[in-house]
Amino acid sequence: MENEMHTDTEKHLELNANRSIERLLHFLGIPSISTDSAHDSDCVAAAEWLVKELSSIGMNARLVPATRHPAIIAHGPRVENARHVLFYGHYDVQPPEPLDEWESSPFDPEIKTRDGREVIHGRGAADDKGQLMTFVEACRALHETGGIPLNLTFLIEGEEEIGSPSVKKLLETYKNELSADIALICDTGMLDFDSPAIGCQLRGFVGEIITIEAASSDLHSGNYGGAARNPAVVMSQILASLVNKDGSISLPGFYEGVEDTSEDLMRDWKQLSTMEANLLEEVGLRVPAGEQGRSVLEQVWARPSFDINSLSSGYVGPGFKTVLPSTAQAKISFRLVGNQDPYNIREELRHAIQKLVPADCKVNFEAFGTVPAVQMDIGRSEFTLVKDAIRDVWKNPCVFIGMGGSIPIVTDIKKLLGLDTVLLGFSLSDDHMHAPNEKYDLECFRKGTLSWLRILRALEASSCPEMS
Repeated sequence: MENEMHTDTEKHLELNANRSIERLLHFLGIPSISTDSAHDSDCVAAAEWLVKELSSIGMNARLVPATRHPAIIAHGPRVENARHVLFYGHYDVQPPEPLDEWESSPFDPEIKTRDGREVIHGRGAADDKGQLMTFVEACRALHETGGIPLNLTFLIEGEEEIGSPSVKKLLETYKNELSADIALICDTGMLDFDSPAIGCQLRGFVGEIITIEAASSDLHSGNYGGAARNPAVVMSQILASLVNKDGSISLPGFYEGVEDTSEDLMRDWKQLSTMEANLLEEVGLRVPAGEQGRSVLEQVWARPSFDINSLSSGYVGPGFKTVLPSTAQAKISFRLVGNQDPYNIREELRHAIQKLVPADCKVNFEAFGTVPAVQMDIGRSEFTLVKDAIRDVWKNPCVFIGMGGSIPIVTDIKKLLGLDTVLLGFSLSDDHMHAPNEKYDLECFRKGTLSWLRILRALEASSCPEMS
């Protein structure tokens, strides 16, 4: 009987696929650009549209105030002895400029053929409206064929593209009603067209702007070179001293809280030999520059790193100017893993630099971003259930991956709600997110929706050991 219900729901999903696409195209037509105040009313319109759609699938949905644009909180009917799932997404999009590089209007979405595949073309198609709607449409199919089989809460914001200034406060204010057993986010990508992946750890971030000052003004290098302190040289020497010859970072205490990658993750990553081989070659490089003895995927997913993001000093215009600069500035960042403490690392960095700054120089620091790393407990049954549930949807099995960047909302969900997050998205690397001609493959939308349907079925109350 249960298998028949699964089959009926999937048939219903397939029969109503065109209506799902129509709803997505309408959603994409709303220019909900969060950074542009001229589109404030469009952001409200997008939020209200979502409230209406969620209400139509049995959710108790409402708008809640935020810093710039309203968020949405919605709850499904109570299901006794079932898991409680929190789904997060965002309805705001990036500005479409430059407009002259779009094949057609960014907010007049349509189905196009690109590289032999049908794609949904329009701003927000992949980031994040299309991804958000894969989950909504899966819930719709379940609602219309017997009901959503678990407790479900939505948190959808309209400020993600401007840094989510309200999310932490939303999580704190509505903590009780956002409490759940697990969180789901569909705002990430696949390894390739046939290979889904679950992000299970995110590196943290520490950003710092360093300015070193020496003489009261720029000097003629012929008159002062060799005698006057050059802050550009000082900056270069100091930053170079932070990295050892073996690629490790020399900052005292830097590796406190760093652990080796688990055997389970290494097992999945060994399946990604093609990705490992191509990662550097695709950008014209060949030799890994990180810690010796670590694979490329370990270096970008599971090991901390230090980068100089920019250096500026002296004359940078056309031609040549024999100036001895009076100031030098560097913007640097660390990517963190495990339980590294970003605040301690910032303190140690500043202390180490101050010790190396010579006489006649002074240094100023400006903090720019502090995000701890976050790691999911993939031993929880939900992670295995998700992997197994979509095994037959895609050509290749789903694998656990690390993610080199930071997603602050995941850290906030972990810290404030105590939840692990399943990061499972169906976008592709060529979807042109934040760029002209953004698209979302039609097959990714369809298979993504089917994936969420099977995942929600798999998360039913019959297998929930963490609840006992």
